[in-house]
Amino acid sequence: MDTLSKRDRKILIILIAGVFLGFLNQTLMNTALPSIMTEFHISTSLGQWLINGYMLVNGVMVPLTAFLIQRLKTRTLYLWAMAIFALGTLIAGFAPNYGVLIAGRVVQSIGSGVFGPLMNVVVMNLFVIERRGSAMGIIGLALNFAPTIGPTLSGFIVSNFSWRWLFWGVAPLIIIDLILAFFLLQNIGEQKFLKFNFLGVILSSIGLGSLLYGFSNAGDGSWASPNVWGFIILGMAVTMLFVWQQTHSHVPLL
Repeated sequence: MDTLSKRDRKILIILIAGVFLGFLNQTLMNTALPSIMTEFHISTSLGQWLINGYMLVNGVMVPLTAFLIQRLKTRTLYLWAMAIFALGTLIAGFAPNYGVLIAGRVVQSIGSGVFGPLMNVVVMNLFVIERRGSAMGIIGLALNFAPTIGPTLSGFIVSNFSWRWLFWGVAPLIIIDLILAFFLLQNIGEQKFLKFNFLGVILSSIGLGSLLYGFSNAGDGSWASPNVWGFIILGMAVTMLFVWQQTHSHVPLL
C-alpha cells in the first residue's frame, strides 16, 4: 500500500467502503428474521429468501459485471452501482409489506453485486504483479470484518430498535460513500467498446441461479427433494454449456 499515490489511496478506500457495506448487508438479516417474520406474518422458508435472494442475485451479477467493467468507465459503473444499492436500501427500510421488502433486497444486491468484481479489477490495475497478493490479503482482512460483525450488530439493533434501522442506519453511510465517489473517484483501466454477449448472460444467469437456488433449498428440506438435486443438476449442466459457449465465442462475456 505504501507505494500507492494519494489519488490511488482515495480510490481504494472508497471502493473498500462500498464492498464492506455490500458484505455487511449479506449477514445483517440473519438475526432480524424472527422480528420480520412476526411483523409480516410469514413462514421461516419465505423469510429465508431475504438472505438467499440477496446472495442469488449477487451471484448472477458477477459474470454480468465482467462485461460492465470493460464496457463502462470505472467511475460511472461504481456511481450507478452505489446509487442502485442506496435505492434498494431505502426501499427495504420503508417497505410496507414483505413483497416490497424482498424487492428492496433484490435492488440492493444488483448494486452490491458489482462491488466485488470491480474491486478486483482496480487492484489488478493499481498494483504491480508482485504486490497484488499482499494487497488482496490486506483488503480481504478488512472486508472479512463485515460478515463477522453483521449478526452481532443486527442482534443489538433488533433488540433495542426496529429491524428497519438495519437499513436506515446503513443508508447514510452508503450516501456518504456515493458523494465521496462522485468527487474523488477517478477511472482506472481502459474502456473497451465490446458487444453485449446476450446468450452468455442468459446461460450464466440460469446456470448460477439454478445452482444457488438448489443449494438454498437444501437448507429448508431434504437433499432427495427434486427442488434440490433437480436445480443443482440443471445449474451444473447450464453452467457447463456457458463455459463451452464462452470458449467458442468471438466476444466472450468473461
